[in-house]
Amino acid sequence: MKKQIVIPALIILFLLIGTAFVVLLGKGYFVNFNGGVPVLSGTGLLVATSAPDGAQVLINGHLTTATDNTINLAPGDYDIKIFKEGYFPWEKKITIKNEVVSKADALLFPTAPQLTSITNVGILNPVLDPTQTKLAYTVASQSATKNGIYVLDMSLRPILTLQNASTQMVDDTIVAFSTSTLAWSPDSTQILATIPGNLPATTYLLQTNGMNQAPQDVTETIASVNASWQKIKNGKRYRPDE
Repeated sequence: MKKQIVIPALIILFLLIGTAFVVLLGKGYFVNFNGGVPVLSGTGLLVATSAPDGAQVLINGHLTTATDNTINLAPGDYDIKIFKEGYFPWEKKITIKNEVVSKADALLFPTAPQLTSITNVGILNPVLDPTQTKLAYTVASQSATKNGIYVLDMSLRPILTLQNASTQMVDDTIVAFSTSTLAWSPDSTQILATIPGNLPATTYLLQTNGMNQAPQDVTETIASVNASWQKIKNGKRYRPDE
């Protein structure tokens, strides 16, 4: 009778101890032998990331791992260095605490960046939006599909990648948008493009969230557009029936 009670109790006790041990290991604890005696020691986690990824991680001068990885470290101060060939190294002293996740997030800059221009021939008629984070400009010296109006969002990408940071709003396959003068809406969501030529000039309303396949001719309704923009500027929502 006693045997039937003791064996299940031992099994349950073993499962409880094993579960507790696994949980502690998951939290970063490990078994350390101090003078031959096993001691359960706590650790912290270091998450190492970089942009671009695939960089090497040195901890106290020792090559330990690559970025996009998690490392268990004993509590203490560490000199972390993240580097990649062709980029300036990133260095920081990080304090690791028991059961705490610390992060080393390195933004690596090229040692010899390729400072290419936005286009091969430069830009024309640059105009900043009201927030001064977007730049609208025209290109007029390439093919009809490359010419047109572009918007550069300077808040989204590093300044060293200007060539790939611009979005084309419209091209010259319909009319010569590359010759137009530009004006931003107060909320930076629209652009008025006025094309000179036969009087009166022709004005189109463009959306700035992508390519305008069918630009809206607002030459005859420009007063309504200006009124809606004024209401936006005054903090009111424009309604056509007002």
